Amino acid sequence: MRPEAFVVSLFTLRPKAPTLNNAALSRYFNPLPFFINKVRGKTSYVGSPSVVSKRLTIRLSHQSVYNKDTVELQEQGQPNSLEYRIFFVHNQKRISPWHDIPLFHNEKEHILNFVNEIPRGQTGKFEIATKEKFNPIRQDVKNGVLRFYKYGPSLINYGAFPQTWEDPEVVDRETGLGGDNDPLDVLEVGSEVLKTGGVYQVKPLGALALIDGGETDWKIFAIRVDDKDSSKIRDLEDVERLFPGVLDQVKDWFRLYKTAEGKGENKYGYGGQYLDREMAVKVIKECHEAWKKLRTEKMSTETQLV
Repeated sequence: MRPEAFVVSLFTLRPKAPTLNNAALSRYFNPLPFFINKVRGKTSYVGSPSVVSKRLTIRLSHQSVYNKDTVELQEQGQPNSLEYRIFFVHNQKRISPWHDIPLFHNEKEHILNFVNEIPRGQTGKFEIATKEKFNPIRQDVKNGVLRFYKYGPSLINYGAFPQTWEDPEVVDRETGLGGDNDPLDVLEVGSEVLKTGGVYQVKPLGALALIDGGETDWKIFAIRVDDKDSSKIRDLEDVERLFPGVLDQVKDWFRLYKTAEGKGENKYGYGGQYLDREMAVKVIKECHEAWKKLRTEKMSTETQLV
């Protein structure tokens, strides 16, 4: 049976990049400072003085089973270089943000851990490196050149759920396409700009089934549980009520952003509808089960489970 879905609004899609003058988007470009609760910074040198390693200690705002103490971010290499990496360190050992950070902070309440990759308002395309040891965050590279969004800056805090995987061999019955072989994407719509590498607790709100490059690329809307608007928002209907037009702006952005690179528009499955919170939770759990299968069967160990 086809999952229940709802349409938040039927605004006309506008094939143009969002502008700073759009009142509905002004909250997305507010130059808020970066906050990750309590942050300590330390700079040291690794190898030669030209290779800088910075450590940022992040104390999560909600106690997690895996993180009774702290998780550190270790920056290696120079920013804006091909060598730049952000490693995750726990108890003085490197860990994988994909495999070692648990998905569930509170499974019963559907509160999840979320790893932020791209802060709202930024154009650098950062991502968890699934093919590198310890899966650091790095800037994506195409033809030897660092990738930036040409269409415009990210309208949301963009990242991934740890311990999830969109299996390319599992074909979605609605889209007819397999997953994109990556952790499940998260669109955090809160009021603050989040740090690259920050680990936050969020609640899912809904989903979109983006079709990108012949793959099903799920996008899960979420909001940080300690965001100032979190108590007012339970689902996408609440987002639309509080911030009219924002959802369609985000939806348009993902549909059109590759046109700035000379490519065609992306499409959406499920009739382009915004899928409800229950569907989002279902997708998350399915991708978590796919990740567990990936770990158990040690599929493609050298390229994926590193």
